[in-house]
Amino acid sequence: MADDVLDGGPPPEGAEHPNLVNQNPYAIVSAFNSVLMFIQSYGWFMIFGFVFSMVVWSNFETPIRRFFQKRKRQFDVTDNMTPEQIEARMEAMDLARRRMQEKYDREARQRAEIRQQMEEEKRQRLIDDHDAMKAGKTQSGTQKKIEKKLEQINTTNVIKKNKDAKPLRPPTHSPLGGTSSGPSTRWRPGGGRGPSAGG
Repeated sequence: MADDVLDGGPPPEGAEHPNLVNQNPYAIVSAFNSVLMFIQSYGWFMIFGFVFSMVVWSNFETPIRRFFQKRKRQFDVTDNMTPEQIEARMEAMDLARRRMQEKYDREARQRAEIRQQMEEEKRQRLIDDHDAMKAGKTQSGTQKKIEKKLEQINTTNVIKKNKDAKPLRPPTHSPLGGTSSGPSTRWRPGGGRGPSAGG
């Protein structure tokens, strides 16, 4: 009877059924469940990411292809050149770099010289002003020019202010006699009429 069960035949009547065992490996089932849960949780994010990637690729596909084609042409040119041509090309590039570096150094030296000259002139001007003040003399010409310019600006502002100001009283106004034109506004006593006598 046991042999019949092991051979796959139908179990005899009254015999217990063997335990049913899952034929699928546990690792495959676990991986499938994990993938399914991930899709259920982040499915919309995956869709949005895919759409965004397609939009970006459609906009930047042409520049990227041009960049790689340019690099490919450069390498192709180098591959097709002889060793002498490659060496000459490298020497030309080094020469161009040296020229650019020399130009940069020359401009830097010129800027440093100009800055040093300006600082020297400023220092000399301060020394001259200090010596002149110690000797009781007038200040240097530069300081005089600055003060003169400031004085001219102040004078111009005062003149403009005086021209724009309006008079407080009209020119025909007299504080004692009133205005010279129009009826008189000062008080005058009554003509010849005194207080009545009697009743």
